[in-house]
Amino acid sequence: MGLAHQSLATINSPEFINLTPLDINPLMSACEIKVFYIGENRNGSYISK
Repeated sequence: MGLAHQSLATINSPEFINLTPLDINPLMSACEIKVFYIGENRNGSYISK
């Protein structure tokens, strides 16, 4: 049996925070990325500020 695939909407403009180049490799950076948003989410959960 094959697996069913479902497309989900993606974040239009992810926010990268504290973007810092890595000393060990100039092609990589460390950062924080906001992956949640405040309010009701697609899965019915709610995230408050």
